[in-house]
Amino acid sequence: MRAVSSSDWERAIYIDFEGRVSDPPTFLGMCTGERWSAKIIEPLLWSAEKYGHPKGEILSTTPLNAYELIREAATRERRMIVAWSTREIDAILKTPGLTARESDWWTKNLVDGKKHAKRMARELSISIAPRKSKMGPGQNKASLASFMEATEYEVPSIHGPGNTAQRILYVRNQVNRKGDFSAISSAAKTKWTNLLSHNYHDCVGLRHVMITLSRLFERRT
Repeated sequence: MRAVSSSDWERAIYIDFEGRVSDPPTFLGMCTGERWSAKIIEPLLWSAEKYGHPKGEILSTTPLNAYELIREAATRERRMIVAWSTREIDAILKTPGLTARESDWWTKNLVDGKKHAKRMARELSISIAPRKSKMGPGQNKASLASFMEATEYEVPSIHGPGNTAQRILYVRNQVNRKGDFSAISSAAKTKWTNLLSHNYHDCVGLRHVMITLSRLFERRT
């Protein structure tokens, strides 16, 4: 694993998908510096673009176009692209229409932040509290939420983990019934706003985790 400096983490582009485990992702959030935005890549919910979000720009586009915009920015500005764990690369590689060349680029260039974070936390003797796994009866010993807590990044409880799937399903069902995001209930719109806010904290919180740990690690060495 090549050494990555704190300045690399500061300049990186951080990405995070939101979606139900059994479905393709609904949207892709990203942050560069303190700037966060999200791209809605589920066509059913493209009409939510007009509703916006107070934390950043919301756009509707295809998955392939969303990936290309991020890839172009990373290449042009010489920034890393970072995700937590392998979920993002798995989703990208399953995208219909992705070429072999694009697959190869993403496989080589999408950085798994969790691997670096686990190594730095271990060498810094920082304790990471396990959490109940969402994938089964066991424990998740390296959740992003636990790393954010360990590095003192605060997330409002309403924007924490555990509600993504039901929020997406609720909004999706209402749009299916009413035909357009503008026609859904205020409760459904609130769920959508909270879903976007959750993604904001995942992206910005991931950035905070990597910068905090890398600065501590550099001071130690």
